[in-house]
Amino acid sequence: MAGGGLLHLWNEFTVEIMVLVSFALQLFLLACGGTRRRSSSAVLRIALWLAYLSADSTALYALGHLSVASRSRGHLLVAFWAPFLLLHLGGPDNITAYALEDNRLWLRHLQTLIVQAMGAAYVLYKYIFASGGIHDGKLLMAASICMFAAGLVKYGERVWALKRGNLSSIASSFDKLDDTVWQPSRQLTEGDEEIDDEEILLRAHSHFEICKGAFTDVTMKPWGFINTRGGFSGGSGEVRATPTVGNSLSLPHKFEEEEGGNGRREEKEEEKSSTLLPPYLSKPKMLTVLDSMAEMELSLMYDILYTKAAVIHTWYGFCIHLIPLLSTAAAFMLFQLSIGSTGDGYYSKVDVVISYVLLAGALVLEAMSLCKAALSSWTCSFFLDRSGWKWLLDGITFLRRLVGSASRRLWSGSIRQYNLLDMAVSDKNVTVSWLAKKVGLKDWWDKRCFSDTFSGNKYCSMEDLKVLVLKDPGILLLLLIGADSSRGGSALRAHSCEECVWTVVDMDLDASILMWHIVTDLAIRRPMGDANVSRRLVKATKVLSDYMMFLLVFKPEMLPSHTRRKVHLQVRKELERCWIDCSEALGLPEEAVSRPRADMLADWLLSLRNEDSQHHPSHHIEGGREENLGYAKVVYDAIWIYESLRNTLDTVEGMEMIFQVWVEMMIYVAEHSSRDSHARQLSHGGEFITIAWLSLHHLKYYSELQSFLEKRINFNIPASV
Repeated sequence: MAGGGLLHLWNEFTVEIMVLVSFALQLFLLACGGTRRRSSSAVLRIALWLAYLSADSTALYALGHLSVASRSRGHLLVAFWAPFLLLHLGGPDNITAYALEDNRLWLRHLQTLIVQAMGAAYVLYKYIFASGGIHDGKLLMAASICMFAAGLVKYGERVWALKRGNLSSIASSFDKLDDTVWQPSRQLTEGDEEIDDEEILLRAHSHFEICKGAFTDVTMKPWGFINTRGGFSGGSGEVRATPTVGNSLSLPHKFEEEEGGNGRREEKEEEKSSTLLPPYLSKPKMLTVLDSMAEMELSLMYDILYTKAAVIHTWYGFCIHLIPLLSTAAAFMLFQLSIGSTGDGYYSKVDVVISYVLLAGALVLEAMSLCKAALSSWTCSFFLDRSGWKWLLDGITFLRRLVGSASRRLWSGSIRQYNLLDMAVSDKNVTVSWLAKKVGLKDWWDKRCFSDTFSGNKYCSMEDLKVLVLKDPGILLLLLIGADSSRGGSALRAHSCEECVWTVVDMDLDASILMWHIVTDLAIRRPMGDANVSRRLVKATKVLSDYMMFLLVFKPEMLPSHTRRKVHLQVRKELERCWIDCSEALGLPEEAVSRPRADMLADWLLSLRNEDSQHHPSHHIEGGREENLGYAKVVYDAIWIYESLRNTLDTVEGMEMIFQVWVEMMIYVAEHSSRDSHARQLSHGGEFITIAWLSLHHLKYYSELQSFLEKRINFNIPASV
């Protein structure tokens, strides 16, 4: 009986239900569509994916149902909803594409626009235009035309945004330029370390061409500072350059532990600086500003790729954006006049209420959209260097500072971690693991349950990690001389470790990551021979090591070469076997283990190395398994490397070397992975590797600018003639 009632309700009010569901989905997408830029939550992604797909399919189904169903005179208002469904297909401004591939399907959406526009026009003609008996039908007809125009423009806006949001379209915009000579309207200068987030965001807009160029393999050059009169000029017509002294490929600062009253550790920078950068960009605070600027630029790139920003944040796009608002407002007034002239009882009360909900909702959403566009940072950027509009720019930025808009464009500040030794010694729920194995999800279950997140701790904050990476002049030098194909070899050679270069040159990338991950763990989990080794540097090194393992295991698409799945699985199984041997040898029950298990496993691995012989650690494996190790031999290669470098790794210089190896490897991965892989991660919260990569592109630009300005000083060429 209950089932029959629900079926009758569905048959009687199918269109009403679908239209309200379509409107509710628009509200959900508007509320949550932009949150994925800062969140990597799988639950949120699934919910948005379902809503994104359901929004289109629901509107299409309702339009199709309207075109074939017949309605009594009292329900003719249902036809008035057809343009609203077209409006819903246009979607909210903050999500046009769920995935990067959606932008490539813009022609399919264009075809859908044409077909659905014809369908909506047919519904209006069938029920309203051709119904001469409708009392005061001209008013409803005019309201329908207004809403049809709004829906057509809204959906056309989405198709246009999808086309503009394609990386190939962004790349083609550079083809119109004669060259890649360019200069930002607002440079980073001395004293910018104290600017707030809103000012950083304006500088992000000014430097956005560097970001777009990085995603399309176009390098922006600062040679535009040569003016047509033979002189050199910066953004303000004045150039300031200060010669620097010294050059080093080691870390530019040392870390020293100072146990004060609260045990706080401080870092002391060396007095000399690198000639690669302007002096002010070597300051930690300035590097933090530059990193924040890169994060905001990536949020702007997200806007271009996944929202309507490429369309609505232009002067003509903003004017077009007015059409849906004005059309909806006109339709609202015309509809009120139409309802008032027909009298009560002419239309179904339910249909009238739904019509008012749709009209009021559309009007409010369009007004919000227009206000948000007008008060956005894109608008501030538009007026930034236009004389006579400073009062408007100041007014908008004042309002934005009140609500802290710019800070919401910053990265979430968390790095995913995955450690093989921790995984090998962890307790596993036998029942759940068995069920996961039966359904083919054991690897997925293990990875999800045994990964972690780093957001900073008392030894190393996220700001410390960012500065450590960006302050490495060796990495910047590799980018400048075009030797960014190094993935650790330069760091090893700089520290006279030529015998270990084969681990990053002759081995595949996935095997190199696995080997140095184990070497790093062995070095960190053992007591340091040098008490001056900074805990901050140790923690930063471990974070990078675990992060690269996370990318290898969880996001192999971020790696430039083909990643072999069974490599890390075989290494993990070998570590698990070693832990079993370790537990049996110790003869202790699991609950009696007092030391961290991973530390005990590290000791056990090192015990396999017979220091009185020159045999490889795998020589001590019993049962003749040495010849059948396969990729698991990486474990014993790592032990060999650690023992070969033990005296070095116990010192500050040794830990700096490992850190530099990881930075080189990370930048190598970032530079050689596909640009699509970086772009896809922007819709999943973004990745630290992308931020570091883009920050280094900015440092490269300013380094080339510094070199160019020093040539001006050396040749005594005036800034202007």
